[in-house]
Amino acid sequence: MKIQTHKMTVSIDEHSSHLEQFKAFYKQLDEEGKTIECLSRQRKEGYQLKAVNATLEHVWEQNEYYRSRLIEAGFKQPKIDNIGQLETVPLLKKDVIRGDKDKILCVDPNEIGQVHLTSGTSGKPIYTSYTLADQYIYDLLPKYLELFKESDHDVAAIALPYEFALPGLGFQRLFQFAFGTAVLSLGKGGYMAPVDKSLELMKEYQATVLTTTPSYAALLAEESEKHGGVKIGEDICLKKIWLTGEGCSSTFRERLEKWWGGCEVSFFYGSTECGVIGVECDKHTGYHVMEGHVKVEIINQETEEVLPYGRIGEIVVTTLLREGDANGTLSDWRSRQYAKIDMCMRHHNGYVAIERSDGAYVTHRIRRLFPVFDRALLNGNS
Repeated sequence: MKIQTHKMTVSIDEHSSHLEQFKAFYKQLDEEGKTIECLSRQRKEGYQLKAVNATLEHVWEQNEYYRSRLIEAGFKQPKIDNIGQLETVPLLKKDVIRGDKDKILCVDPNEIGQVHLTSGTSGKPIYTSYTLADQYIYDLLPKYLELFKESDHDVAAIALPYEFALPGLGFQRLFQFAFGTAVLSLGKGGYMAPVDKSLELMKEYQATVLTTTPSYAALLAEESEKHGGVKIGEDICLKKIWLTGEGCSSTFRERLEKWWGGCEVSFFYGSTECGVIGVECDKHTGYHVMEGHVKVEIINQETEEVLPYGRIGEIVVTTLLREGDANGTLSDWRSRQYAKIDMCMRHHNGYVAIERSDGAYVTHRIRRLFPVFDRALLNGNS
């Protein structure tokens, strides 16, 4: 059984990129028998500094809008001297790029291989352009063997949207290319993907992994009881559920684990704009930042000052392995979501865990995270 050794590799004809240099870095890690997640903090930040500077040079040369932003911020050249200087890079805010597909594009339009967009429920949609190399080469360079145990012996059911946004296709690439896993493309309900057929498919192919939203995981469990032809724990015996796309408290997670026969349920945090950001380990104390893909900072919402470990603030994401547009290639994407950074108590070897909230509420002048509130509601507490 091979774990996370790429079953299929892709080459792009006549392709050159500022990211090609990082193939050698990850090849060296493979030869050392190491992964990015287990490197020392010094070595990890050395890689991140190099990736940030490569990205800054890329957007400086390829994107007029972002070059002007860097010059306004006082940059004479697209470079920082240490990773702490990342806070000097101007923040990219969603309202600036809503509805404008070209403003942050950093490659020739002919290089675009895939476009995703947000739903636009809070305004005009945000377009995210990926090159084929973004999707099938650079996104698959980092490996996280401590967090992902899926292999070519697994069958993964993906019950996520395949329209517009990233999740469905993103997870399909991850499972097929990184893990060599067979994929059941369930989608998320609708005319062509009714729930009963999804359950039958999972039963027929003996799905071992399910990736979906918390609400749809609950719906699938509920509908299995109604239809009667599929029994969870007997006909479908999952070993893992990855939840994404919606907030979920630990209390609701525990209910899902019970409904699905005791399998482990973990959270996966990402966005259409930035891709993967964080993944839970089995300790379930927060998200492990995918530090090969992104650099995460927590800032004060008003002052934009970077906050130390343990302080709650707004999540800012810097992507490290993207060439298509500055929405991903660019540093410092403001998420309007809140978290704090701590060390995972199970993994002391350089892991950084973030405890995320989709928002916060204030009671008695103390800022608290929504999962605390959600847990109280589910337990029937006032």
